[in-house]
Amino acid sequence: MVAIRDEAALSGTPLSAEELSIKCLGEAKTKNYIRGLGNGPKPSTYLSKSNSQSAREDRLQKLQRDLDLIRDEQRREREEEKT
Repeated sequence: MVAIRDEAALSGTPLSAEELSIKCLGEAKTKNYIRGLGNGPKPSTYLSKSNSQSAREDRLQKLQRDLDLIRDEQRREREEEKT
């Protein structure tokens, strides 16, 4: 395994731990299991996805409010310049 890793690194295309495991030990037959490394990452839950989506939406709304304030300020400045 070490020899294959070193050979790949010398060729300029280093292998990730997963790629190295698959190359040396073969692919596992069970889903989300990497032979030699164990179970792979678990999918995130719906709740954590909705929380991150909610955080993005909150950030988007804040940026939209900031943009509206800047536009209002610019509009006032243009009106002052006209008068």
